Amino acid sequence: MHVPLVESDADLERVVPVPSELRGRFDRETLVAQIERQRAAGDQVAFVESDGDVLCVAGFVVGLKLARGRHVYVDDLVTAERHRPSGAGAAMIAWLEAHALERVLTAARGPGRVAPRSGDRNAARARSAASRRRPCPSTG
Repeated sequence: MHVPLVESDADLERVVPVPSELRGRFDRETLVAQIERQRAAGDQVAFVESDGDVLCVAGFVVGLKLARGRHVYVDDLVTAERHRPSGAGAAMIAWLEAHALERVLTAARGPGRVAPRSGDRNAARARSAASRRRPCPSTG
């Protein structure tokens, strides 16, 4: 399994059927337009693929808040129904955790600089939260 980011219209066209499974109130064109608006506002979309199939899609945003510092917020995570027992959702969560930790560390350190204490605390919190995460029971 491989987890890339949606970076082109072609990528978006490949992934949109997966969130469509749970977002039935949107037709294809409306969903694509909404995702494009959110991407223009800074949201990102990642997807799990294997053998050319899109198994899972997640929408997330990297933010900065006074209370949390730099963080990654996952707005949406959908695994295609036929791929739910494949572990794609778990692979996406693991990728998101690694991506979040990387973003927190990169933001805290900056290019070629030592992380300030608050960045170290944020990174330690992210590592601690990741180590406490318990897998959800399988539904399927």
